[in-house]
Amino acid sequence: MDMRGTQGQGPRPDPDELRAAFQRQSRAELAQSRSQQARIARWAGMAFSVLLGLGAATVLVTRLSEGRPAGLWAALCAVSLLLTVAGFALAKLGRTRWTIAALALAVLVVQLGDSLGFFAD
Repeated sequence: MDMRGTQGQGPRPDPDELRAAFQRQSRAELAQSRSQQARIARWAGMAFSVLLGLGAATVLVTRLSEGRPAGLWAALCAVSLLLTVAGFALAKLGRTRWTIAALALAVLVVQLGDSLGFFAD
């Protein structure tokens, strides 16, 4: 008798029972669940886009209000703002993977701009 892989597990369910239980599930429930998950992902992408856009704007306004001359760092912060707007638009269109890519790039660009802002004379 082969006992590999069955330690701590109860009796294995019959594959026919599993197949029947899966087929009894209604397709409407699955479609509704997927639709709800997609809606939540779109809203989360839009919310993160707004938050990151506010963060990039805060960095830009703070550095400029300190009297630092605008330069490459300001351009990078502006590019980051544009990326967050693009992320918002992509999330609204349902392109959540592209939204994540745009927002990750926006974070990297604003961090680079912020670090260059310390060295501006």
